[in-house]
Amino acid sequence: MIAPVLLRRISEIGLLTASVGAAFIGVSFLLLRRSSFGIMLSAASSGIALGPIYPLCLARVMALAHDSPNTKWVFATSRLGGALLPWLSGKISAYNGSLRVGLLVPLLALGAMLILQIISLNRDQPDDQTSRPARKLSRRPSGLLE
Repeated sequence: MIAPVLLRRISEIGLLTASVGAAFIGVSFLLLRRSSFGIMLSAASSGIALGPIYPLCLARVMALAHDSPNTKWVFATSRLGGALLPWLSGKISAYNGSLRVGLLVPLLALGAMLILQIISLNRDQPDDQTSRPARKLSRRPSGLLE
């Protein structure tokens, strides 16, 4: 609901980066807040930020793969994080007796996603050497007629 409105103003990659960053900040605040209002505000902002991440990541992978039939693995593994991370959070919370410790799992996952997104942004930007126009080569071999 919010993502289509935002996509009119910023790029998909910009929204993806902003969403992952906002979710990371929201979960961080969720771990730090003690008041019920702060916890509700952090949880709501994290939820809103998490919404566009999966469809934007999926669209980005499909665009990079050019809709190749070899992208079946993306759909096969895309739900792995959604199944594994809540289970791991619950196990860690139960073992330590603290939900705050268990919420470190999604925080670390979002941190890894943010780092990977920043790396991919740096990889997408052209280097100074590749962005320069190529020199025109002369038709005659150098040194033969000089």
